[in-house]
Amino acid sequence: MSSVEFKIYKKENETNTYLKTYVYELNKKIIDLKNTILNDFFKGQYNYIELTNITEHVYKDYGLLFFDKGLIPPINDNYTLEKFTIPNRTFSFVVEAMNKELISNTNKRKLTIDTK
Repeated sequence: MSSVEFKIYKKENETNTYLKTYVYELNKKIIDLKNTILNDFFKGQYNYIELTNITEHVYKDYGLLFFDKGLIPPINDNYTLEKFTIPNRTFSFVVEAMNKELISNTNKRKLTIDTK
């Protein structure tokens, strides 16, 4: 089985409180994990979560990205887990729930250049 474990914590009063351990296949995206956590613990309250890596050991594999210590940038949300790690590893993350403004495609302006 090609999967990894994520131990999820929430910061409460300067301590990390354990919430749950998730097992995810490597073909899943980081946003899938975030959405599952959001639905399990913060549904209806918030629309986004940030993950902060608190794993004791940073795994670095040749040819792969890696989860560095600290905040996982949202630009990585649509990457699959196989881009970051190999199977049978355990990561620990602290989650922070928040509300982010969602940008609608209908609100985007088109840039037109007048060449006359």
